Amino acid sequence: MISHQYPITILPERDPDGLKMDRETEKKVQMKSPRKSIWEESESTEVSWKVDLDDENVPGVMTPFFPLRDDRDGYIVMGRSASAHRKWRRKGLLELGAVGEHQKGGEDLFGRKVLLDAAFPHIIFICGKRGSGKSYTLGIFAEELMRSAIGVGVIIVDPIGIFWSLRNKNRSRKEKEILRKWGLQPHSFPEVKVLVPEGSMGGGSGNYDGVFSISVGDMHAEDWCQVFDVDRFRTQGLLIGTVIEEVRNGYESMKEGRISRIKGKGARYSIEDMVSCIETSMTINSRTGGFTPQTRRSMIARFNAANGWGIFSMDGTPLKEITSPNRATVLDVSDPRLGDEKRSLITGIIARKVLSARIHTVRKEEMEDYDEVDEDTIPVTWLLIDEAHIILPHGRQTPATEALVEYAKQGRRPGCALVLATQRPASTSDEILSQVDILLGHNLALEDDMNAMRRRVPAKLPSEFSNSDFIRAIPVGTAIMADQRTQQRSFLLRMRPRFSHHGGSSAMPRAFSDRTKKRKKPPVSARASDGGVLTETPGKLQSGEEATIDRQVAAAAGAVDDGDMPEYVREGTSVMIIDQALESMVPFLGRLKEGTEAALFSRLPPDQYPSGSSLEIKKRFWLSSTPGEGNISPTSLQDISMESEVFLSEKEGRMIILDGLDYLLANNGMAPVKKLMEVLHEKVIVKHGILVFRCDSGLEPSVREVLRSEANIVIDTTDSMVDASVKEKKMEEIPAGSFGQGGDIDVFSDLEGALKREDLEWMCDVLNLPVDGSDRELLERIVEHESSISPEREPGTFPAGKSARDLLESALEAREENEKLKRTIMDLESKLRELESGEKRGKGRKRKKKGRGMILEWEDEGKRQDSDKRIEDIAAEVRMLKERALREEQDLMGGAHSLREIMEKMEEDRRSSIDKIDAVSMKIKDELERFERHLTDRSPRETDEHKGPGSEKDRGKQEKLRGKETPRLPPSRDGKVEPTTPLSKRKRVLKKGEEAVAVAPRIGSRAAMEAAKKNVRRYLFKGPKEHVTDLTPFFLPLYRVLVGYRSGIFRGMKEGDIYIDATLGEVVTGSRNGLNRSKGLVKLAKLTDMECRVFRALSFRKGKDDMEISKRSSLSLKEVRRALTSLRKKGISDISSSEGGVKLHVPDSSIRIISRPWSRDSDIHPDLMENIEEPLLEPTLDGSLVEKMIHVLSDEVKIHQMDVVFYPFYMARITGEGRNRFIIIDGFSGKIDRDLSTVSRELAGRIGLDLD
Repeated sequence: MISHQYPITILPERDPDGLKMDRETEKKVQMKSPRKSIWEESESTEVSWKVDLDDENVPGVMTPFFPLRDDRDGYIVMGRSASAHRKWRRKGLLELGAVGEHQKGGEDLFGRKVLLDAAFPHIIFICGKRGSGKSYTLGIFAEELMRSAIGVGVIIVDPIGIFWSLRNKNRSRKEKEILRKWGLQPHSFPEVKVLVPEGSMGGGSGNYDGVFSISVGDMHAEDWCQVFDVDRFRTQGLLIGTVIEEVRNGYESMKEGRISRIKGKGARYSIEDMVSCIETSMTINSRTGGFTPQTRRSMIARFNAANGWGIFSMDGTPLKEITSPNRATVLDVSDPRLGDEKRSLITGIIARKVLSARIHTVRKEEMEDYDEVDEDTIPVTWLLIDEAHIILPHGRQTPATEALVEYAKQGRRPGCALVLATQRPASTSDEILSQVDILLGHNLALEDDMNAMRRRVPAKLPSEFSNSDFIRAIPVGTAIMADQRTQQRSFLLRMRPRFSHHGGSSAMPRAFSDRTKKRKKPPVSARASDGGVLTETPGKLQSGEEATIDRQVAAAAGAVDDGDMPEYVREGTSVMIIDQALESMVPFLGRLKEGTEAALFSRLPPDQYPSGSSLEIKKRFWLSSTPGEGNISPTSLQDISMESEVFLSEKEGRMIILDGLDYLLANNGMAPVKKLMEVLHEKVIVKHGILVFRCDSGLEPSVREVLRSEANIVIDTTDSMVDASVKEKKMEEIPAGSFGQGGDIDVFSDLEGALKREDLEWMCDVLNLPVDGSDRELLERIVEHESSISPEREPGTFPAGKSARDLLESALEAREENEKLKRTIMDLESKLRELESGEKRGKGRKRKKKGRGMILEWEDEGKRQDSDKRIEDIAAEVRMLKERALREEQDLMGGAHSLREIMEKMEEDRRSSIDKIDAVSMKIKDELERFERHLTDRSPRETDEHKGPGSEKDRGKQEKLRGKETPRLPPSRDGKVEPTTPLSKRKRVLKKGEEAVAVAPRIGSRAAMEAAKKNVRRYLFKGPKEHVTDLTPFFLPLYRVLVGYRSGIFRGMKEGDIYIDATLGEVVTGSRNGLNRSKGLVKLAKLTDMECRVFRALSFRKGKDDMEISKRSSLSLKEVRRALTSLRKKGISDISSSEGGVKLHVPDSSIRIISRPWSRDSDIHPDLMENIEEPLLEPTLDGSLVEKMIHVLSDEVKIHQMDVVFYPFYMARITGEGRNRFIIIDGFSGKIDRDLSTVSRELAGRIGLDLD
């Protein structure tokens, strides 16, 4: 490799024949691709290769920089040698960005575009912290690979679910402006196909095009072992290897006493075949050389679980459906149910299959002519992986590690490129990073990650770039680029803006979004009258009037004179024809201009399609599953999109005719077909074409309405109206006028003085029009914009016959009403601040804190808490109103189609807000009156000086909180409590309307209802299977036990509370996700004293042998072994491993103990509550078991006191599929309580609900 120390000038070589051959090759590729290559575009158009970038805060670098530059245009080439560039020029170059630094020595290349070679299979590493732009950069690679059209396939492994957005054009206003500076325009990439695993296709969001699966035969024994986390050379790993071998080659099976020979299935078998082999194979089930029943059962359970993951099938998805020339396939593995191991498995299998197929393809290409290569071959493939530290972690093997390392090492010759993006370079496998030849480093925050990046830079790193503070300060969208091939120093690269929408931006509240809200123009509908005339109707009818336009389209071929195309069918128009028979399309097509070139996609064979049209059908495609030339499978919607774009790109004014939508809907469903129609509608606008599609009148009305939204003109031949002459009499006369384009009336002079400058600027803002210029210029823009919406109207008028003055005045009146609404919300805010300040002053006199105790100085403390809660709710409602007003104002800016839409939207928003404002205003007024009465009628009562926790006042408070009927229990001689009567008899059972010690609920019934709705089961496309029918609040009892324990260096005595679920019998602690419970505590409470001592000696973290347990429990080995045997029989302990004949014991997996719950804050804080109307359930756990449960946890804890407190829950009834079921929602956290939901029907009966 030559290191260039001087500027390179490439002399052009004259090779006309070679250039001609290259263009012919490019033309062949273009026949398969819908998009022109960047090489072909640059040859035919004038391209600027220097960008006017923002020069603010751009660093300067002293180290000389002499990259490879094109001698003609001066752009910079990376990843390619000088000789290769002389041969290929711009072909196969990816436009990544521009130089983002100043060179202090030599020529300053700031702003020069940087292009990367795509012919060589690079290993590219992109790193950067979260939000630095690494996924954005990965999307640029995907766009450029499709845009270059050099015949490579692109596979994107998407663990976070953001690359589906490549199919949508960039909607960000900011990025649209930047694209214009770069001389580019936003557009979508419909050739992107999004696939999800079969088990992740729920939801029906429409963000995917199909599903994929992995063939079970592609799985090696090592893959299964890594997924199941078992050792390959232990018994379970050996069983997996034996099963795979026997299923592939055949085995002797014994089933129901009969021996039979099962034939080998080769590489085509299922998980069910593997399970059947484990169950019936004589070799595996042999008592002498086989596997134990425990090993077989464990592997059967694992394989059955894997069968439910939804990623395996017998055949798997063919590789040609995943990688094809000039297309990108996104493998969306973002479903949280998959987990990192399964994502790694999918990636590893794909990488292994691509490498194997490419090696096979290269051999075929060398042996045979390229055109005769068999169908098993695949194109050169680029594999793009986001969040690579998940798939290829440092220091740990995953199912993808070995396959991807082999892919990187051997991929150069077969043409397998790899692009990795990660936010943690230090946590990414060093073995794969050692193969990197191009690095793009965005800003990083951690020193470990910076060191990892510096170690892997494949080129010289300037001293300025080595500084950690410099790396941290790299702006978002800028990266350090290093290229091993050109042997030049690293430099700063500013990435170009994306053509497509970036789905990886941080989710923001709607009010902060800079995206333009998509608003579609109202379709022009047309109906067939009795006289055989089609009359179009623009937009919606107002006030029952039929505002029609006197334009007619003949409905019979004989009644149509040859002539020009109807005025309303212009380029960029989509026409929907609703009819019962195919022949009804012919009269409409016959009305179009003679010689119009069209491409026909039809359910009927092309030769059977009705004739009679003056169109020139240039291409015919048959929607059929039968293979053949000119045939397109009904499930290949992407092929319809691509063929349409190729046809429209060749010449403007062409037409796409799509027939057979009902057939496409039956094979694909609604969401994919709707996406196809959106793409086709967008293509005819961009390519200046026309789309005509037929919708069968037998389709569901809801389906027709969805398709109608993608049309500008709708012609319904099945609906009849009154005679056209009668209809004309109903039309109002449209007043004549002029927009300054001729005529007698000049509306500008009449309006110019009547409108203020701020009013005109506001209208321009909401209509997304420029605001520069004089008042008259702004007025002209507004009026011309309104006129351009429906040019067929008479000059000087607006919708529904309104004059320009009337409509503008109506818009200003609507704006004034909206401003009044905002002022009302501001008044509510000021009243709320007055209320909150009064509450704070009242609270200053309300409480006084001294020592440990709290003196209550208001008798109505509970009412005060209710008031606080009401004020918080009112504040939340006012905030919501303010945010909603801001969001609605943001939605109007630049998103309105017309002034009429503005008025309708503002009126709709005002009506929906005014009722809520009135309600909030009444609440604030009532609360202010209540507060004033409280200050005048109440005064603080006299209080005694606080005398510490032992005072009479404090004891009274504690007794009230603990329950008056639960006395302090006297200790026995050994310090333990010896109750004279059972504890269950002394608990206090409360009734409705009484006061109780309880945890106050933090969520209301609305939040509980929303939580319940998330648990409703749904159909794949139809929506919910079930519905939440009712919601019942109730309180569940908890035993609160005050215990004493020793802690600290001096083993001082402390007190703490333990809470025990009085229904399930488990220790509980609180958290933001609900109650945490122990498991198996009731079972432990029935153990003998010796068994308890042995159980406490076990460790959940590490297995212990008999000797260790004997030392910790102070029991003999004989007693320990006897107790362990008993514990295993009861399912309380288990043997973790047996190393060298020594058995290690651990608690069983069904047991879970909360360690020392008395020494931590349980996050359960009950208080005295009055007038509880909700049901208070009685404990079902025998109180006498509580002491035994605590004794299992520790024999050093002393019980001082026990009472009953209550915890809030909601019981939700879910009805559907002919049955009822109940779920329990935590009233404090708002989460589903899965443990209580298992006994929900029992609880529902205790509450008194109807179980039927």
